[in-house]
Amino acid sequence: MDEATIKAEARKLFERFDKDQSGILDRKELRGVLECFLEENAKEVGIPAQPVTEEDVANFAKELDVNDDGHVNKGEFVSMITFMVEKAQKASA
Repeated sequence: MDEATIKAEARKLFERFDKDQSGILDRKELRGVLECFLEENAKEVGIPAQPVTEEDVANFAKELDVNDDGHVNKGEFVSMITFMVEKAQKASA
């Protein structure tokens, strides 16, 4: 998958989780992202998904909030997802 496609999919993913359409992901919305990712990964390896803790959400928010303004905006989310997908693609090549 090329970078433009990854970014387009990441934008769609952001919009899926931005329930209030505010343009930022709050803690509740970030929890949803993490739960979805963990559930999907657990299915792939055949294990039960682990519950998401407040610490997990805080760490995820800190990772994504590149400009440290206390919010995760679409640009930050898309950049991180693009980085993660490209890294996974390289690892599996």
